[in-house]
Formats: sequence, C-alpha cells, structure tokens
Amino acid sequence: EGKLVSSEVNFYNVGRNADELVRKMEANVYLASHPDEACPAKWKQGAKTLKPGEDLVGKVYEALQ
Repeated sequence: EGKLVSSEVNFYNVGRNADELVRKMEANVYLASHPDEACPAKWKQGAKTLKPGEDLVGKVYEALQ
C-alpha cells in the first residue's frame, strides 16, 4: 500500500508519450481506491469507468455512453 507499480517494455526504439504515462498512472491511482472497477482505453480522470462482470460482455460500448 502506498506504492504504485507499473511497467512498460518496448523491445525496439519506440518513442514514449509522457501524457500517456501520466494517464496510466492516474488510472492506477484511481483503481487503488476503486478495486472493483476498470478504466477503459483512453480513460481520463472524471470519465466513466467499468464494473467488470458477466453482464458487461459484449456491452462495453453501451456502458461507456
């Protein structure tokens, strides 16, 4: 607790995106206090999250509207 752990490995010389790194860390901070939720791709603070479960299968798009 109190530590965020995340890693990303690029095999080739691929440029990094600082904004994307910050976005992912913000998502990790959010999820640390909301472990029953998931942050979808391109999630930003304040945006909708998902509550994983069988009822969500095939309905992610609708859940984010």
